Amino acid sequence: MKNKNFIPQKERDARSKLTKLVNYYPFVKGGVVTSGRKCGKPQCKCTTGEKHLSTYLSIKHEGKRKMVCVPKQFEKDIHSWVKTYKDIMNSIDIISDYHINRLIKLKNTKQND
Repeated sequence: MKNKNFIPQKERDARSKLTKLVNYYPFVKGGVVTSGRKCGKPQCKCTTGEKHLSTYLSIKHEGKRKMVCVPKQFEKDIHSWVKTYKDIMNSIDIISDYHINRLIKLKNTKQND
């Protein structure tokens, strides 16, 4: 007979990964955007079309979209933080899907009784 508290390996793995990510890695909800800009110097290459590239973190703050400029030395960190957030959400989706399917099975079992 199957134990009622049995948790499938896929869900256990997702929970384990989620715990590690949340407790040990920084994360941020947002997206990384690279945008070209002109500096304003009359003799600069950007006046002829070759723009300077800047990296921004696109976030929603107090209900409004904001673009936060990311200094070059933090670009790798910000990319990593955004990826960690996506991994966290993926783990949550796996766990949620398991429970949705479990609920559907329970509902179908009760209807057949």
